Order: sequence, then structure tokens, then C-alpha cells
Amino acid sequence: MINSVYNNVSALFAFSTKMGVCGNNLANVNTDEFKKSRTDIVELSNGSVDAQISEVDTPGSLYSEPGDQTIREMSNVDIAEEIVQTIPTQHGYEANIKMISVYDEMLGSVIDIIK
Repeated sequence: MINSVYNNVSALFAFSTKMGVCGNNLANVNTDEFKKSRTDIVELSNGSVDAQISEVDTPGSLYSEPGDQTIREMSNVDIAEEIVQTIPTQHGYEANIKMISVYDEMLGSVIDIIK
């Protein structure tokens, strides 16, 4: 039973990391030359999960200001894509919170029976 709680806690940390990466991408959507990051949730050999972060190196759109000859690169962050990524992340977080809550209730019931 303890292993499953450990796995749920590791999943909470992984989903929290993923949500933080999405937040960082959204915060930097208007930062020139910013490269977004992606988080992959991977299962480890002991059943727990981990968040692996990688930078996406696709180029952003090019632009120049009126009257300025300098060409600049925008960030490669797509706001719609980032918002959509938060939905399954939130559901995964909520599911793992629920599992820990159910474990807590079960443990409380067992202790009540033993008393």
C-alpha cells in the first residue's frame, strides 16, 4: 500500500512540474527568441513516475518593427497548445489527489476497526 502512495506522490510532483513548465512557456510568450519547453511524464522501473523536461528548438516567427531594419525572432510558444496541455495535466493531478484521499480514508477505517 505504501508503494502506491509513493507512486501517487511522485505523480503529483511530475504533474506539478509539467504545469510549471506550461506556466513558464505562457509567461514568456512575448519574449523574443524564447524557446518553449516540453515535459514528458515517464514511468520508472519501480512504478513511480518522473517528469522529463526538454527544450523545443523550432524557430519562432520573424518580424521587424516599422522603421527598423533589424529582423527579430519571436518565441515559438503557441498559447492554444499550452492551454490545451493544462487540461490532462489537471485531470492527472486530481486523480492522484483522489487516490491519496481514498488511501487515507481506508487507513482510517482500518484503524477504527482495530480499536
